[in-house]
Amino acid sequence: MELALSQNFKNTELTERSTEWLPVSRPMLGRYRSLPSVAPRLSIGDRGRSAKRMIAPPPTVKNEPLWKKHCRKVRALAQRIISNEVGVIEGSRQMLKFRVWLQAEKDEDFLTFVGVDSESHHLPVGNVRTHWQPEALEKKDEEIAALEEFYRKNVVEAAARIKAKYE
Repeated sequence: MELALSQNFKNTELTERSTEWLPVSRPMLGRYRSLPSVAPRLSIGDRGRSAKRMIAPPPTVKNEPLWKKHCRKVRALAQRIISNEVGVIEGSRQMLKFRVWLQAEKDEDFLTFVGVDSESHHLPVGNVRTHWQPEALEKKDEEIAALEEFYRKNVVEAAARIKAKYE
């Protein structure tokens, strides 16, 4: 007897199967039961379209209008990342500010941006490039391009989830 492992690493679950590896799917809502402050309220769209997720402000938020303003800004940034107006590394660094401002330190979708920032903290992106020598920038640009290509898919997916979550 072998064990089947889910292909979605966030919902890893072992089940007993006889001779083959099979994907196992679990509903995503189960993980929010223990975190009521980040549990999304779902409203189902017409004709089976994807559900819109609206997240309620955490109970520790004292200034709800400011929190909503940050929600609008994080949606705009997520859209710029998705449409490739902002690079993966620069967008990830900007997204970290919203992680704190929205009090979403435990939100799994922001962890993608934490990882990208951690892997690229030594790279010059944005305004800091004006302080670097052109020869050094040429070497770092190759590394930036490789990292952005490597992380693009995961970052765009995380940005899309954040955009939907904070609508």
